[in-house]
Amino acid sequence: MGESDRAVQILRDIQHLRHQDGGYWTGYVFEDDAVWPEERTTWTAGALLLAVAALGGDEATVTVFGGESLPRGLSVDCC
Repeated sequence: MGESDRAVQILRDIQHLRHQDGGYWTGYVFEDDAVWPEERTTWTAGALLLAVAALGGDEATVTVFGGESLPRGLSVDCC
């Protein structure tokens, strides 16, 4: 939260993990210059979709992850 520029840069940086079918590889080992594990999971796709929705200002996503509009009793005091 509050680091949109950094988040956009991370999304740009992971584009090498995008497969030609549009999915994203779950992981990458930089030392070996290798995709690992060799799988494109639904949770990886879901994380990417949520990140793009939040950065794009999708109201429902921002509400859930922003926390300002959470019902009483669900807020978390930080630090």
